[in-house]
Amino acid sequence: GYRVEAEQTVDGNRVDLIATLNKGLDETTYFVECKDHRAANGKDVVEKLAVWLETPKARAVNARGMVVAQRFS
Repeated sequence: GYRVEAEQTVDGNRVDLIATLNKGLDETTYFVECKDHRAANGKDVVEKLAVWLETPKARAVNARGMVVAQRFS
């Protein structure tokens, strides 16, 4: 049920995916960071996502963050 837009630049940041879910009158937008590494990912991935969510476009659509990864440290 998501509308997914592939990699794009948002306010100068490269966002892997933007996923939008519409349910009735509600629209939820996610900025998604994809990680496909064998080693665990650290907090820097989440910190980068937090920066994205403070950008004007993210705030305009009330975006939420999502990290998709194999492992986290």
